[in-house]
Amino acid sequence: MQVLGRSGLLDGIAALLGGLCSVIGTPANLIVSQQLAERTGRSFAFFDFVWAGVPVAIAGLAAILLWVRLPLGTTPAASPRLPGQAARSW
Repeated sequence: MQVLGRSGLLDGIAALLGGLCSVIGTPANLIVSQQLAERTGRSFAFFDFVWAGVPVAIAGLAAILLWVRLPLGTTPAASPRLPGQAARSW
């Protein structure tokens, strides 16, 4: 079950990061494009979000690759638990 949970979460995050690169990738991109079209008469082209989306997607993928190496249910040594806080076991 842990493998399916981790895989599904990573797939969802990767899909979200990929969606940042196009107008229809996320609802926020589509809403911003529609608002721009209503106010100025010109909307964003399909890949106009690439200039902002690709750097964010690369940073997100780097964060995922670092996060995948941590086993589930543990915390990194750099972030100690609060007193009385138990380790999570998913």
